[in-house]
Amino acid sequence: MVGELVKFRFAAEESKIRTVLGIQLINGAWFYSIEWLSPALTAPEDMGICILPRSTNKPKVNPHLAWVTHYDLTGV
Repeated sequence: MVGELVKFRFAAEESKIRTVLGIQLINGAWFYSIEWLSPALTAPEDMGICILPRSTNKPKVNPHLAWVTHYDLTGV
């Protein structure tokens, strides 16, 4: 269920505990959305100087999320 804590089998990081963020039925199979990577925080001075305006378009695919099956997850 959404909001449930699960253990991700293939996590290479120290923390394998993830929160289910969403569920979707695709071609008769259930897929669970979990956070794949933690968001990276950068300080404004780390961004460098840019003379061109920045794009306001948000990416359509979130690179921090992964869709996995129930096989990839175990209950905590």
